[in-house]
Amino acid sequence: MDDNRQKVSLFYSVGFRHTVISVLSVLLLASGLTAYDYFRQEQTVIRFARGALEFLVVAGAYSIRGEDVLKLNVPEDYQTEEYARLYNTLSYLYLKNRSRNIRVNSIYVLKPSPSGDMTIFAAHLPGVSDAPHYLGTIENMADERVNYIGDAYLYTDVMRSILNGELDYGSTDVYVDEHGTWVSAYAPIFTGDGRRVALLEADYDISFISHQIRGQIVGIIISIVIAAIFFILISVYLSRRISRPLTQLVAGLDRVAEGDFDARLHFNRRDEFGLLGRHFNQMVRGLGEKANLSRYVSSETVRKIEASDLSTTTAHSDRHQVCVFFSDIRGFTAYSEKHNVEHVVDVLNRILELQSALITRHGGEIDKFVGDEIMAIFKEPGSLPAALDAGLAIQKEARGLLEAEGLGIGIGVNFGEVIRGDIGSYFRKDYTVIGQPVNLASRLCSVARAGQVLITEKCYHHFGGDFDGHVIGRARFKGISELLRVYNITGRD
Repeated sequence: MDDNRQKVSLFYSVGFRHTVISVLSVLLLASGLTAYDYFRQEQTVIRFARGALEFLVVAGAYSIRGEDVLKLNVPEDYQTEEYARLYNTLSYLYLKNRSRNIRVNSIYVLKPSPSGDMTIFAAHLPGVSDAPHYLGTIENMADERVNYIGDAYLYTDVMRSILNGELDYGSTDVYVDEHGTWVSAYAPIFTGDGRRVALLEADYDISFISHQIRGQIVGIIISIVIAAIFFILISVYLSRRISRPLTQLVAGLDRVAEGDFDARLHFNRRDEFGLLGRHFNQMVRGLGEKANLSRYVSSETVRKIEASDLSTTTAHSDRHQVCVFFSDIRGFTAYSEKHNVEHVVDVLNRILELQSALITRHGGEIDKFVGDEIMAIFKEPGSLPAALDAGLAIQKEARGLLEAEGLGIGIGVNFGEVIRGDIGSYFRKDYTVIGQPVNLASRLCSVARAGQVLITEKCYHHFGGDFDGHVIGRARFKGISELLRVYNITGRD
């Protein structure tokens, strides 16, 4: 056998080349797929960050009074009560919304400058470091916070559109400056009469996301180079390990967006994703609790909401003949000053609960509670007798409780045509009734003494034939030119 055969160098061997090409192909493909997957995850996290910021500024702007912002123009205004309220609100929003997953770095209030070509600071809560004890540094910002009032700031098209009413809120794409990589969100601040006078802005530094993901990519590539044979398994494992909770998070957000507040993330993990899952569950639980607040508004309002298209801001109204009922606790202001808070609230709730039950039993619906006053509506035709029965029942059944506490109840009832519709602002509406019959019922209640159920002579002659009543006098009420004869209803015939 000829041992002088030419040997092919290992570098030129087909097997070696095939192996190298195969390994390099796997490395390049796996690296490309991994980079793509992490890019997709980064975009998902950024979308979540924008959504979290938008949720924060929209909810936070609702808690800020536009009238306070309008009074803050120069650095010296930091000593005013308006600035103190605004600064405390920003501090609360900052502390309640900053965590390892929602890194709100700074939050501030801006308003248009007098010239209208830029914005100026009304209040600014500067960001603090990412040290573990950042929650304890808010008190140390007293000197720093003053320097921003009245300082100029940019005025982007998005900001203009929000203040002009073209957008309800907005956020930026990712942008980079000398301080980091950011996403910002804006929401309008309203005055009591509904004017948009300022913006609440919050900034989110997403640099840590990019750094975290780049570090993971480098680690994966090194692992592939060292052990290419295990690369695919490791890549799939890591990809699933990271993408699964993000996918579940997006699915959970979709459920919440559809109004399902039972959505929960079940991450049995001790890392950042586990923390994210817990924060998500807390957020959704809070949203569900707010949705359950329907028991704090009238049943008519709840029915109106369920039957309406909430995406429209068009007000719906019509005219109806209704009976309007007002009751008010006499002597309650003085009573509340003499007793401790717990006792006052307990007695008030017992009285209101008794009245509410009797009003409902007689066919009425509670429209609203205003302190110790109740406004109720009886909608059925000829419902004045039912309202008077409710008033008499309240005076009878509440007498023992009221006398024991040295209190009384005055009641005013009226009947007529009212306007029923959505009353309020974009962020808060009541479905209620307005009109002269409502005003007159309220004023009858205001003049009623303890134990009285007052109606006008017109109502008495139309509907009061089955009731015992007597004239207590004539009275002039605001908005009505002539004197009205007022009857006190004392019982049924």
